[in-house]
This record gives sequence, structure tokens and C-alpha cells, in this order.
Amino acid sequence: MFNLKLLSISVFLYSAITFAVTDSADVTQSTYRLQNFFGADIYTGPTMVTGGFSDQKNPNSYGFALNVFFMPVDQVPFPSYMSIGNYNFSMVSKDSSYPMPVGQEVLFSSSFMNLMVSIYSTHNWGLYVGVGYSLISLLNDKDTKNIQNYGSQQYELQARYKITDRWGMNYRTKWQQINQYQSGKFSFIEMWTHLVGVSYLIF
Repeated sequence: MFNLKLLSISVFLYSAITFAVTDSADVTQSTYRLQNFFGADIYTGPTMVTGGFSDQKNPNSYGFALNVFFMPVDQVPFPSYMSIGNYNFSMVSKDSSYPMPVGQEVLFSSSFMNLMVSIYSTHNWGLYVGVGYSLISLLNDKDTKNIQNYGSQQYELQARYKITDRWGMNYRTKWQQINQYQSGKFSFIEMWTHLVGVSYLIF
């Protein structure tokens, strides 16, 4: 009887330990599957502007992006990803066709969501092309009532360089354009932006 009880206790303990180890492994694998998917970029650089809005043609831009990769970056070098971010620059307006104070600084704020497709990669380098949508807001600090929002397609070419498992560098060039008709008059602002920055793999 004693041996039977001892055998029963041994079987129970073995089952409990096996379940605990298996459950721990499942949690570890589940956690692992959620790692190396999320990154962030910060960047700065000039924006080449054409159109009659301002005499300034190369205002400085700055911004950030949050990236969600479609594959873990430790398993697939430079996978495709979705990028959501913003960048800003300002110019002094000279175009009265826009409802902005002429002769005052106007902030351009571009919020975007782009699909970035990997077209070439090595262990340390990755090249992407992207397309998406941007919401461009024009506003003036002294006249906040006149906030104008414009939608635009955004096209992007991007190069990324891996320094460590967490840190990297990036270069991107973006194109977008504002078109508007005001009192029967057509005007446009074309923006070609060159941005250089650093990348960080959050988790």
C-alpha cells in the first residue's frame, strides 16, 4: 500500500513538473513571438519646396516615425513594415490665395501612414520603397482659426543601416503635393524632403 501511494505521488509530481515546464516554454515562445517587431525613427533635413507660397525654398524639417515590422527583425533582415509618423517645417507666406496671414510664418505639419516594401537587403543594409497617405496641416500661431488641412499621396525611398541589434541609421526622401482652387485660381505646393536620422528597435 505504501509503495502504491509513493508511486501515485511520484506520478502526480512528475505530471505537475511537466505541465509547469511546458507552460513556461509556451509563455517564453509567446513572448519571443512578440519581440523585435516595433521600432522608432527620429530624423531631420531640408525640404525642397516649389510653388508660389513662399520665397523660402529649403526650410529645415524634423520629425519621427513609429514602425511595425511584418516579420521579427532578428530573423529576417530588414523586413517590410508599416510606418506611422509626422514631420514639420515652417515658411513665411507670400501667397494671398491661401487663408493665411501674408508675411507671417506658417507651420506645415505632415502626418502620414506609409507601407514600406523591402526591395533589397544584406546583413547590415536595407533599401525600401513606400507609398501611403499624408494629412498636411497649415497653421499660424497668431491666427489659429485659419487651419487648413490637405490630403496627399506620399511616396518614399528609404535606406537603412544596422549599427547594432538595437541601433541604426536611416535616410529617406519623401514627395507630396498640395493642390487647391481658391476663387477660381489654381495653386500648388510641391514638397520633396530629404531626412537623415537614427533608428531604435523598441521591442
